[in-house]
Amino acid sequence: IGKANMHELGLGVTGINTHHGPARNPYAPGHATGGSSSGSGAAVASGLCPLALGADGGGSIRIPSSLCGIYGLKPTFGRISETGVAELCWSVAHLGPMASNPADLALGLAVMSGADADDPMSMGRPPCDLSAASQTDLSGMKVGIYKPWFEDANEEIVASCHQGLQAKVSAGAELVEVKVFAPDLT
Repeated sequence: IGKANMHELGLGVTGINTHHGPARNPYAPGHATGGSSSGSGAAVASGLCPLALGADGGGSIRIPSSLCGIYGLKPTFGRISETGVAELCWSVAHLGPMASNPADLALGLAVMSGADADDPMSMGRPPCDLSAASQTDLSGMKVGIYKPWFEDANEEIVASCHQGLQAKVSAGAELVEVKVFAPDLT
């Protein structure tokens, strides 16, 4: 539908563009939208469009989605063709959908996905399968959680996340605590 304002060159997390001004957060105009896909996040959150394209190399889909109260997905590398995109950081950059609800997000991923002969990284990927999107029985699914990181947030956020986990367990999923092994860097 159009081109949205964003953090200059996509190199920041605030959404402030010194040349064109900030993309405004539709829920709180004085607050940041997050970057770099700030304009896309604000457009979806304000209802201008149900779906937008974001580019993410370090949180640029996920941050504005979170700050604007929408859904965003940084897909697997190569899932969406990068043909025509500026090659700023090819090894970490991904294109992905941003949407106002999970169903539109899944549909956006399916539409954007696919092989592109001009992007070798998009070749050989399995097709995007949405057949399980309406599944409500989560029996057999395992949800891994690393508690030290999962619970390292404001207590209201942690409580809300635990409520979400409980909904998954109630639908049949098994909650599994995982351990993250990292080398001792001291």
